[in-house]
Amino acid sequence: MLFMLSACNSNVRDGRIGSLGEPAALQDDVEVEQAIVEEPVVADYGKFIRLFDTFSSEAMRRDGMRRMADLQLRFNDKESMPLTAVIQLFEKLIEDHPLERHDRLMYQLSREYEESGDLDTALASLDRMVKLYQDSKFYDEAQFRRGEILFSKRQYAEAEQAYSQVIAFRKYDDKSIYYEQAVYKQGWSQFKQSRYNKALNSFLHLLDLHTHEGDLKLDSMKPSERQFVEDAMRAINLSFSYQAGPVSARDYFAGQHRRVYEFRIFSSLAEFYLQKKHYADSVKTYRLFVAANDMHPQSPSFLLKVIDVYDKSGFPDLLIEAKKDYVQRYSIKSSFWGLYEPSSYLRELQALNDNLKQLASYYHAEAQKSKSSLSYREAQRWYRTWLDSFAEEKDAWYMNFLFAEILNESGQYESAVSQYERTAYDYDRHERSAEAGYAALLMYAKHEKQLSGFVQQQWHRRSIESAIRFANTFTDHNQADRVLTSAVENLFQLGEYKKAHQIALQASTDSMQHELLASIWTVMAHIEFEWNDFVAAEKSYSRALELMPQKQVERDALIKKKAVAVYKQGEISRKQGDLQSAVKHFSRVKQVSNEAGLVASAEYDAAAAMIGLRQWVQAAKVLEAFRRANPDHALQPEVTRKLALVYLENGQIDEASREYEKVSHLPADKTLQLESLWQAAELSEQAGDAARSRILYESFVKRFPDPLERSIEARQRLIELYQRDNNLKQASYWRLELINSDAKAGNQRSDRTRYLAAKASFDLAEPVFDRYRKVKLTVPLKKSLSLKRKRMDEALKMYTRAAAYKIPEVLTASTYRIAAIYQDLGVAIYNSERPKQLSEEELEQYDILLEEKAYPFEEKAIEFHEINVSRLAEGLDIVWIWKSLEQLKELLPVRYNKLEKTDPQVITIF
Repeated sequence: MLFMLSACNSNVRDGRIGSLGEPAALQDDVEVEQAIVEEPVVADYGKFIRLFDTFSSEAMRRDGMRRMADLQLRFNDKESMPLTAVIQLFEKLIEDHPLERHDRLMYQLSREYEESGDLDTALASLDRMVKLYQDSKFYDEAQFRRGEILFSKRQYAEAEQAYSQVIAFRKYDDKSIYYEQAVYKQGWSQFKQSRYNKALNSFLHLLDLHTHEGDLKLDSMKPSERQFVEDAMRAINLSFSYQAGPVSARDYFAGQHRRVYEFRIFSSLAEFYLQKKHYADSVKTYRLFVAANDMHPQSPSFLLKVIDVYDKSGFPDLLIEAKKDYVQRYSIKSSFWGLYEPSSYLRELQALNDNLKQLASYYHAEAQKSKSSLSYREAQRWYRTWLDSFAEEKDAWYMNFLFAEILNESGQYESAVSQYERTAYDYDRHERSAEAGYAALLMYAKHEKQLSGFVQQQWHRRSIESAIRFANTFTDHNQADRVLTSAVENLFQLGEYKKAHQIALQASTDSMQHELLASIWTVMAHIEFEWNDFVAAEKSYSRALELMPQKQVERDALIKKKAVAVYKQGEISRKQGDLQSAVKHFSRVKQVSNEAGLVASAEYDAAAAMIGLRQWVQAAKVLEAFRRANPDHALQPEVTRKLALVYLENGQIDEASREYEKVSHLPADKTLQLESLWQAAELSEQAGDAARSRILYESFVKRFPDPLERSIEARQRLIELYQRDNNLKQASYWRLELINSDAKAGNQRSDRTRYLAAKASFDLAEPVFDRYRKVKLTVPLKKSLSLKRKRMDEALKMYTRAAAYKIPEVLTASTYRIAAIYQDLGVAIYNSERPKQLSEEELEQYDILLEEKAYPFEEKAIEFHEINVSRLAEGLDIVWIWKSLEQLKELLPVRYNKLEKTDPQVITIF
């Protein structure tokens, strides 16, 4: 008969009893009795009796059976014995038999404590067991249970240690059956301690255990194994997400040996973020993997997933950039397709095809809306890439047609011609063959307007050949006759009469529209006229006039030409001596026309053509008229740019300056704005408008503080302009601006900026020097000398600052001025005003005193002049050095006036 127990046998191994519940820790009979009242759980008597058979000695077994019998008598019914009392019995057996082996019993008792909810006692029992019986066959399971209890108590560090003992456990070189579970729980213990990389090591080790040929074959795994692997991967996702997410994943694997299944980790992490709608992190995960592994077989599909994320999450701009990234990395010419067989990547190839189309279509639409040159270039780029990649696709003709369209829309007519012709003639006949062929002719005409001279002539001939080809190929096109007629007319204009006449004869069928047929006969008439076949010409003119409407303007010109043809027949007859025929022909002239008609020519596309022909005045008039008539037109910025160029080329400097100023405010590249404003300022200066040029340079300084050197140059121009206008106050202001800007520029400073700053510093010192020199030493000397010394200190400070730039020119000039300051003071002291009340003897003594006062300053002046002269040894040959030498010749004539060869020592004071 079995007692009711809350335990189960699910974890029995090698005949061990499984989890039997956890008893309370009872210490005496009173506690047992209390437990009986408080704890209704009863023992499974049969299982405990069987446990006696595992005792290590017969004596202990007999003792245990005796105590169990006593317990039965005490409670009268073995089915009602409380579990706590039974557990206490076994605890007493362990205590009373210390020399016996109790590992299995301790292990089972710990399970009883655990089942009864007393985790602390269960843990203590397991601690005692693993400490005393490290060789026990229950050791690994006991350590695993310790880890589980410690983990549930949130003692993660201790749990990690317990799991590590299970991982290290070996029995006959075999791992514990709890090995994988221990690694898994060790990883979570490390995770709970925020030791994420350690946790990652554990979880990845688990994955390594389930690889086949290095990869995780999830599809071939059993459901339980797959679930276990997916749980580990979710743990890996959390470990990365608790750090820096995708960046942590990248950095972690960068320091690891490469795993075949590494891509699956990144894929799982990306999906993890995607499920949480963390789209940026999901995309970043995919992209970081691709960035480090662009030749990996899964990388193209990762970028396709990035595209899918942006598509489904509604980020159109990012979607376009993702598509560009994909087609750039995995274009048909990329190294990837040299490594892998394209037939194995049909989905990726189709994605390349589709994305290229979508990019081309997107930028095509953008270009049509914005007229942006960038959008035009992007659209062309993707059309060209698609055609280079998928030239054999059945819809290649259509992509070629769209490519030609975008070239046309962007004004690249020459390139558009090639693509339209390719669309029309290089593919099997399709629904737009004729349309493309005709569009090519339109492009010929547009591009011809942009050309001149011999190049234009050659292009014109090509357009005629294309027209003939079109008419002969697409005979049923509604423009075929008109195109052929135009070709005949163009050949005539080129003087290719024979060919034009031959084609005209072939084309002159009654099926042609009368209007076009009239043109054909007109051309034939003109050619025959040029060939002096006036009889044939007269007939052809007559045929043309018969077909031509009565009110058509060209009739008068043809009538005149017909009349001339008749007259020419009269001239020929007269030369031949056939006077009768001559009279006849001359008489017929009146029958044809009584007055000559006028033929008018027209010009088109004036502005662009005139500029190309360098007809600046006419171009300016057209552009100015355009500006007046269309103030809100989208091309006004282009008109402004063209006018700036036209005015400049035509010598209209002031007007050009004002246009360039406008250009500088147009939306454009910053460099273009900068250069335009600079040119506006220079042109204004060149035009003699100093006030406006100052305004423009000041605007330049404000708008373009970078690059520093240009900004400094603008300040220098302002200094020069204000100096030229004798506005010394503003000149000084801009010198200080220049100096301060250079001082704050850091690594942007250059030799040029330091030179200008040094020169500005020197120039600021000059008026201070002048104020110093103007101070006269008068009686009382002490007062005037104090003022002069004050001015002297100001000047010395200014020149010292200028010299500190180490610019040779400024350094030597500043040194010279410093010497001059000392020299001036010495002279000023000696030549100062004498007190009037002094006697002759007192005056003589006063002079001696002044000479003594002046002497140190003269010595100081000599010292600085010598410093300047010493720079000759450094290879400097500057006027200020020679000025110092001249001064030394006066101050120390004995030493310097006879100097023939100078090799002074270099002295450095700055």
